[in-house]
Amino acid sequence: LELRCNGDARNTGALGGEARLEEYASDEGPAYTLGALGAAIDFAAASRSGGRTTDPAGGAALFTDPRLAGLSQVTLSLWFLPVDDDGPARLLYLPGEWDVIFSGGRVNFTVESGGEDHHFAMDRAAPNVELDECTLLAITADFATGTGAMYLGTRSEPPACVTTWEGLPPT
Repeated sequence: LELRCNGDARNTGALGGEARLEEYASDEGPAYTLGALGAAIDFAAASRSGGRTTDPAGGAALFTDPRLAGLSQVTLSLWFLPVDDDGPARLLYLPGEWDVIFSGGRVNFTVESGGEDHHFAMDRAAPNVELDECTLLAITADFATGTGAMYLGTRSEPPACVTTWEGLPPT
């Protein structure tokens, strides 16, 4: 799955297809823009974190394909520009499988298994993600062996491992 965001949400990865942009609250949805690293999807119009709750806010870029479910290994990566760390911001999400959240300068990875959420945080010794700095996030997860790792980088710093995990449950 690869979204290049060149004015559309076409997946240029092996699965093909297209993501869709959804607006949960009027005038708060995502928009295509030119970011610091090229084409991007901008979520800055959201008044707060929220989603499709009883008090909707913001929006999302959604891609659905049943072939994404139940993978035994996955590598997730994206560039993101945190403009606020006041509330949780969902970066990536596969319902019933995993969730990647940014909040308070930290990235957290949650794995859903057996109807329960299992939380895996950044190592406490790892530095916070800086606001207003383009950040590369990569997470590797091997659900078969229960191991994973998180890498962070910036435009001036190459990606470095900031956290390793053991005990990832199968999805």
